[in-house]
Amino acid sequence: MSIKAIVVDDEELGRLNLQCALRNHPDWHVLALCESASEAEQVLDNNQVDVIFLDIHMPETSGIDLAKRLSKTNAPPVIIFVTAHSCYALHAFECFAMDYLLKPFSNTRLSEALVRAAETVHMRGNSDYGKSLHAYLEAGSIPQNKYLQQVAIRSLGEIELLSLDQVGYVSTAGNYVELHAKQGCKLLRVTMNTLEQKLDPAIFVRIHRGYIVRATHIVKLSNFTNGAAKLILSCGTTLPVSRAYLQTVKEMMVDVL
Repeated sequence: MSIKAIVVDDEELGRLNLQCALRNHPDWHVLALCESASEAEQVLDNNQVDVIFLDIHMPETSGIDLAKRLSKTNAPPVIIFVTAHSCYALHAFECFAMDYLLKPFSNTRLSEALVRAAETVHMRGNSDYGKSLHAYLEAGSIPQNKYLQQVAIRSLGEIELLSLDQVGYVSTAGNYVELHAKQGCKLLRVTMNTLEQKLDPAIFVRIHRGYIVRATHIVKLSNFTNGAAKLILSCGTTLPVSRAYLQTVKEMMVDVL
């Protein structure tokens, strides 16, 4: 399968070097070399592009801004950032970059990125891909008057939609949360405080700085000591309830009953 790509970099040497490197990969075809985001958008308007190799620092429109716009289209291309600046890696992955090549990179590192990108291009033929990607992107910008119904779990080469109906409780893991669901534990890149704001308080209750639980899964609240307590869920898991959330938990249990 031929993979159609464009290279977007305001430095001519960067464009030519990458084009030369891609010649060693016969399945990859470079449609255009673009020196700006606007030029890239013109190419995209007239061609079906599978992969974009995208610089970040460019005049007028940055690579990050272009990636955000493209990720919201119906058939978004796979984005690989190619840059000399490591400080933008987190922003890059937040707008669904498949990879982040830091200049100068080796042929081995490029080959790894190409394999991952090719896998994603094949996956893009799945009709659920666009829906999953949009859910992933919108999870961070959902309106305040609307609660999350599902989240998109991103892992290597795929995005999985997970309905929150399947989640029994949530635990914190640094800048991530672990969603404990029927299918197993799923890792989502969002802080606990941010996720809490997007969950329906009639369904989920915060019991501790490290835990949020589904109210209907609560079986027992016990062992009241120094203003704290323990909570037992229907799955058999026991979780701590901190003093700050104990009254809220009690009220939630009364409402459920």
